[in-house]
Order: sequence, then C-alpha cells, then structure tokens
Amino acid sequence: GEFLYVSPSIKNLLGYDPNDLIGHPFQSLIHPADIPVIERAIQRNIRDGSQAPGGNRFRVRHASGEWRWHNTTGNAVYDASGKFVYFIAISRDITEHKKAEELLQATEQNFRNSLDASPMGIRIIDSERRSLYVNQEFLNIFGYKNIYEVGDYPMQDHYTPEEHIKFLSRQEKRARGELVPANMRVEIKGKDGTIRYLEVSDSEVIWDGKSRREIIYKDVTENELAKRALQESEERYRLIVENSTDIVFTLDNTGRFI
Repeated sequence: GEFLYVSPSIKNLLGYDPNDLIGHPFQSLIHPADIPVIERAIQRNIRDGSQAPGGNRFRVRHASGEWRWHNTTGNAVYDASGKFVYFIAISRDITEHKKAEELLQATEQNFRNSLDASPMGIRIIDSERRSLYVNQEFLNIFGYKNIYEVGDYPMQDHYTPEEHIKFLSRQEKRARGELVPANMRVEIKGKDGTIRYLEVSDSEVIWDGKSRREIIYKDVTENELAKRALQESEERYRLIVENSTDIVFTLDNTGRFI
C-alpha cells in the first residue's frame, strides 16, 4: 500500500512534492471514513479485476489541510507468472463538480420542499400520464391516502358526468391537433363523493433531470359555491320584484330611473 511513483501533477492538484510521498502509505492522504471503501475496491481489483462503474469517489487531503474530492480508476499489474506486482491508479480532482452536484441536489430538494408545502394541489406526470409525485394538498383534494392510490384511479374517473363530456371533447381536439387551453376550470368528485371545483393549469418542468408535466390544482370550491349562492339570491330577488303587485323602481343619485 505504499507509493512507488507519483506523477508531478500532484504538486498542482494537492500541493505535495511527489518525491516526499514515495514510501508512504496511500491511506495517509485519504479521509478516514473513505479508507475502507478504497481498500475494498483495490482488493477486489487485485482478486478478480473488477472495477466500480465510473470509478471510486473519495476525499483526499490537500497539503493545506483541505479535503478535496477525487475520482480514481485503477488496475492491478502482474508479472509473467501471474504474480501481483503493483497497483496503478489515475486520480482526478472532481471537487468543483461535486460542489455543483450538491448545489443542484439542494436546489432540487428546496423545489420539492416548496411543492410539499404548497397550498395548491400539485402532480408531476410522465409522458404516459403516470404520477411521479403528488403533494399532500393534492391528496387532500381528491381524498387519497398516498401516491400509490393515485395510480389506481385515472383522473377522468373523478369528473362529474358533465365534466367528463368536456374531457372527451378536449381529447378529441388534441387528437385533431387543435389547441386546448392550458388553464381551465373543472368539476370533480372526490373519493367521498363531494363535488369540488378546481382551477387547473399545467406546464413543463425538469424532474429528476427529465422533462415532465407539472399540473397544479387550485381548489376554488368555496368561491364557486359563494358565487352560485349569490347568483341564486339575485335571481330570487329579481323574481320577487318582477312578480310583485306593487310598482318597484330604482333611481340613481340624480333621481333618474335605472
């Protein structure tokens, strides 16, 4: 496990004089938590020539004391009799790439956290319209317990009869290549039979590195019921007025008939 040779580039990458490392164990440069992984990888290669796909990632100590991420591939070398002679490895610094990966993961996690906490129902689907993700509000709106139940019920099964006719019409338009609005209001029936009114919109998002569709469901049931109640109240008032035996009229602030 001791260094026999180290290329000059280590001076630029890790700040060491290559001659100072000759005779020292390679483990002296590796983060303690990563040593067992690297040792096992080397032993496997010596034993049967196997390698980890894409190499092995581990932390290496810079001369300044900083831990740098490296990716290493290597192979055992044998003499003519098949006896192990030495292990040769190529290592490259991937610290910036690793930081970029971690930043991307943090960004994706923040995006997922914002979806989880959204007051609107959100569903991510693939090209086959299979649900890849749903948030808690989506489950609340439709009455599901988890995403696995969502896969058992096509969304159109929740439409009221009138809304299902509209759905079929939209499908026919898509099949003919006609433009269908990305935003619409739909009337659905939850698992418990409750009628709910939703504003639905969809857009393209990148999910796990692939282009997907994000569908957002805004529950406007209370507003819709209040609107309908107001309309019914106005209609009742109009009927009362129009069928009254008394003369009923309305004036503006100048005394003119309205």
